[in-house]
This record gives sequence, C-alpha cells and structure tokens, in this order.
Amino acid sequence: MNFGITLSNRGIPVGLCSARDLLALADAVEARPVMDSVWCGDALFVNRRLDALTLLAAVAGRTERVLLGPRLHGFVRAAQSARLRL
Repeated sequence: MNFGITLSNRGIPVGLCSARDLLALADAVEARPVMDSVWCGDALFVNRRLDALTLLAAVAGRTERVLLGPRLHGFVRAAQSARLRL
C-alpha cells in the first residue's frame, strides 16, 4: 500500500507556511518509496490559496517518480450535485 500527501497551499496566504516549505515536503515524499503521490487543493472562487497547477508544476520540476494531481473540490461538488439531480 502506498500513501500520498496534500500540500497545504491555503497556508501560504495566511502565513502558516511558505512555498519553499511545501517544495521541501514534496522532496521528502520523493525520497520515501512508500509515498507515491503529491496532491494540491484547488477550489473555484473560495478560500484564497496559491494556484494549485503552478505549485504542482514547481513540484514536477523537482521530482521524478511521484504522481501529481490537483484536488478539485468545486468540480467534485458540482459533479455530485448534477448526478443527484438526474
């Protein structure tokens, strides 16, 4: 079983962490074989945060084996709502 992490890009605008901290965390995931993915939250029109795709692009330039992906909260909720209305 492998594990991944979600980078807290919401923490940057409020001063809880820096982009450098998040990149170091992604480097740590790359160095551990049991960890296999790095995710970054994204939400449309809510909660200020560093852009997920920009952060993931920076991670992609530093890693070779981990999977990368955005967590698209707004899209998931919209899809679930549409499914329930059918």
